[in-house]
Amino acid sequence: MKVLIRAEQPGDDEDISEVHIRAFGRTAEAAVVESLRGQGALLASLVALVRDRIVGHVALSPVEISDSPRAAVALGPLAVDPEHQGRGIGGMLVDAFLQHCRVRDEGLVVVLGYPDYYSRFGFTPAERLGLHYRDAGVAFQALEVRPGAADGLSGEVRYHPAFELA
Repeated sequence: MKVLIRAEQPGDDEDISEVHIRAFGRTAEAAVVESLRGQGALLASLVALVRDRIVGHVALSPVEISDSPRAAVALGPLAVDPEHQGRGIGGMLVDAFLQHCRVRDEGLVVVLGYPDYYSRFGFTPAERLGLHYRDAGVAFQALEVRPGAADGLSGEVRYHPAFELA
């Protein structure tokens, strides 16, 4: 199975929403992506295509740490169509996302997700860096894409207000 990862293009928005709805069985994550896009806070949006059909998506958006705006970026929402899960497409999207962060010179990435999944990409519990998000515990993880990017940062992480829709 050949998978192409590329940046979102005009007209992809409906297909992206459908992938999130199918993957999560609800509309909340699709609404988050639409809100990020509508508010100009979708810093990057990558899609995975199989036979010219969008089957996966990952978003990049800004987060604040304490009172430091744009101190880091968030990975997510991340979704893969259920028909294509278990084939490594999510991992391809995360790898492409992290490479995109390196190109953009983003230093620190946070994610709220399954530790067993994200640890294979180098994510560790964010609390080790002194970062906290609500009561997420070990599900809230961070990765220094640029070594030392978290130096001097600590405290509560705030996602873009669009995430309040989830």
